[in-house]
Amino acid sequence: MDENSHTLVILDDVWEVLHDLDKLGIPSCSNHNHRCKVILTTRSRNVCEAMEAQKIMEVGILSKEEAWCLFKQKVGDFVDHSSFRGIAKEVAKECKGLPLAISTVAGALKMHKSEHSWDCALQQLRGAVTIDIPEVLTE
Repeated sequence: MDENSHTLVILDDVWEVLHDLDKLGIPSCSNHNHRCKVILTTRSRNVCEAMEAQKIMEVGILSKEEAWCLFKQKVGDFVDHSSFRGIAKEVAKECKGLPLAISTVAGALKMHKSEHSWDCALQQLRGAVTIDIPEVLTE
């Protein structure tokens, strides 16, 4: 990095503590020639604390209304005005307010216009086993 540069580094979905950011090419706070801000996203509060995050912001799940709005945005408004509305609401509900799940499922179903495909997806979601991830940030 150039001397007197300003840099923003985003570390997304960090699962373990990164002990030495200098080895990654990210200058430490003590290096006053480089102004560098680091934003990290993680599911673990312990990662934030161990990396001495200055500010920790917890992001919760979406409300039912927000989840439905995101689902419609990703899959298309056709679900609001068709026989799919009921099953689409159920599929969105099974995503449990998780934006990544909603976006992924809606994106996968976007091109499927048969109720059978949607019903199969709903049954798979209902039968899905969730995995406990230790120390996940929750509401």
